[in-house]
Amino acid sequence: MQGEKKTRLLLSVAIILVVIIFSLVFFRFPDNTHAEFTFSTPDDNGCVKVTGYTGNPTTLNIPATDKEGHKVVAIAESAFSGTAGYDRIKKVKIPNTVLVIEEDAFAGAPNLEVVELSSSLVEIGDGAFAGCSNATLLVIGKGLLNLGNSAFSGMVNVERFNYFTVSCLDLVASNNIFKNVGSNVAAGVIVTIKPVIHI
Repeated sequence: MQGEKKTRLLLSVAIILVVIIFSLVFFRFPDNTHAEFTFSTPDDNGCVKVTGYTGNPTTLNIPATDKEGHKVVAIAESAFSGTAGYDRIKKVKIPNTVLVIEEDAFAGAPNLEVVELSSSLVEIGDGAFAGCSNATLLVIGKGLLNLGNSAFSGMVNVERFNYFTVSCLDLVASNNIFKNVGSNVAAGVIVTIKPVIHI
């Protein structure tokens, strides 16, 4: 009887170990921090750009550093536009290290609903979020100075367009808010006035 219990216990432990090892070998746990992002070569200041993503997330949290600890300061041109899995992205959150989103970076992401841009972001390139027709919330931080042509064109479902302390209508209608605002910045954007979020 005692020997039978030991045998069952050892068998149970062996099965558990096999399951754990199998899980570690055959299943990759999502690491939306670094593992599936691609980065540029560090510049002279040791900073990098995010150049793409090979994962399949619904929420995309852009990392503040690459795997080696280099600071992420930009999202490269067309980094997420048309890449594998971009059609699943519903929310994008950009860290405060990112200063620039280059042209067409997220263009045409069909299911993108929420875009939270960092407060230190100073430039959004031409067409960066153009054609993201399912976006309903766009939050822009206070540091934005340069906004490219057609940056948000085609965002026809935006319900909240929040820019620091500026009202939604002022953001869409006025070129005085930004230092360099391109043409058709928010072409096709339909905005419903709601309380502005202060970030």
